[in-house]
Amino acid sequence: MPHLAIKVVVNLGPNLADATIVNTSAHSSSPSVEPIELSPQFAGSTATDRRRSDRTRQNLPGWVSADANDRQNRGGSVNIVDLSLHGIGFHDESRRYKVGATHWVVVSGEALRLSTRVRVVSCRPSSEGGFDIGASFF
Repeated sequence: MPHLAIKVVVNLGPNLADATIVNTSAHSSSPSVEPIELSPQFAGSTATDRRRSDRTRQNLPGWVSADANDRQNRGGSVNIVDLSLHGIGFHDESRRYKVGATHWVVVSGEALRLSTRVRVVSCRPSSEGGFDIGASFF
């Protein structure tokens, strides 16, 4: 039995629900394009929203250390803007964070106390000034 060479390309549009598979085989002169159906957990998701768990909006005081590899600088106060089982979002008025850096974060809300390590996943300038940072727990 001869072996078939198959190349599969998955095209993800801005909306994951618009995903298609392009199947080109060595015995085909033109590729076939077939829409694929995604599992319900991804239906309506966008490519920029890949969270593994739901997040809840917050407005809590917090503290974030300097980068774990930086012994020269100190941490500072931040505003916690969202929380999930897998990560945290916070706003810092003055500091830019390096993606991939590890920090210690402390959250102290009315009924919530959290102290854990995080890895920075994103750091974007905020339209309100400062930076919006996303980090995952590890």
